[in-house]
Amino acid sequence: MKKLIRFFEQNFLIIIFCVSFFLLLVLYLLQLFTSMNVFNDFVIGFESIAIIENGNLVTISTVIIGIYFSLYTYILSVDSDSFISNLKNYKEFSSLISMVNRGFVSSFSLVLLSFLNDWLYGIMNNFYLVLIGILIIIIFGSLLQISIYYWLIFKYDFKKKYNQIKQQNVSEYEEIILKSDLKNFLEKEKLKEQQDKYNENNDI
Repeated sequence: MKKLIRFFEQNFLIIIFCVSFFLLLVLYLLQLFTSMNVFNDFVIGFESIAIIENGNLVTISTVIIGIYFSLYTYILSVDSDSFISNLKNYKEFSSLISMVNRGFVSSFSLVLLSFLNDWLYGIMNNFYLVLIGILIIIIFGSLLQISIYYWLIFKYDFKKKYNQIKQQNVSEYEEIILKSDLKNFLEKEKLKEQQDKYNENNDI
């Protein structure tokens, strides 16, 4: 099971590309052998989302860029007890950084290309659509991978933080009990001294 998860993690983008290609091939074959115009409808819809009315796509990309910035900050500020610091070796750590870099660069590239969409689409035509499609697959594929790590980070670090808070509460409670016991002991000793002095004075 672990080997399967590791394989899926390492080849995630390849799997996403293969699935996307397969779905496009199915749409194309459906249009080729049936009267349905599904492939052309998909291309027209994708053109509208990616080129003509790409405001939502650009907004999503800028939000994702912000997420990657926060993840960069988190990675640089992790302590020795965090989930990331417990990665087995440099290869795993480097793999995580590569995911973040890949998602960040692809999102940033999509935002920059949006300023030249009309011009580039006029020059490259369908090749530009393919380029945008590849960027979108990389963006959302990397985001899915990072989301898994985010979930693991939250799960591990939240549990660690909860245990720290619980331990801190226990320590504070024990400190209060200790102070109370010490106070009672001192008061008893003080009363004992006063009683001893009183007894001495009476003896005299």
